[in-house]
Amino acid sequence: MEIEPKIQSLGAFTVMGLVIRTKGRGPEIPKLWNQFMQRYKEIAAIVHPEFTYGVIRNFDKNTGEYDYMAGVEVPPDTKPPHGMIKWNIPAQTYAVFPTTLQKVHAIFRYIYDEWLPNSKEFVRGSGPEFELYDDSFSPEDRNSVFYIYIPVVKK
Repeated sequence: MEIEPKIQSLGAFTVMGLVIRTKGRGPEIPKLWNQFMQRYKEIAAIVHPEFTYGVIRNFDKNTGEYDYMAGVEVPPDTKPPHGMIKWNIPAQTYAVFPTTLQKVHAIFRYIYDEWLPNSKEFVRGSGPEFELYDDSFSPEDRNSVFYIYIPVVKK
């Protein structure tokens, strides 16, 4: 696999949703998305209703565990409904990789085992990475495309 990502800078934004602590890509993530999609209309103000985000942060290399949020972008001052939280995503530059549900494990392996270690230009930046799902994404279609955003900084 050899994929050259698009490099994109984004301003800071806020994502609100439901969070779990998980490991790997097990059935708990689709379950979280189902729970979130049943509740997202409770969010008072959604900045871009055509986008949803799967935000990954607090990865523990020893256990493989991380926090995963299924959410949407909101104005920073939006009050979360009961049981939801919000995370601020800092302004930064990202390497953007297209993928599908069928290939998501392979693309993460490629990013961390091949692309980042061999990049002559970038290293992993600090902060969360995220999946961006636009309104053309269909979770029932394992070949439907979404995007993985990895924070990067120039070497």
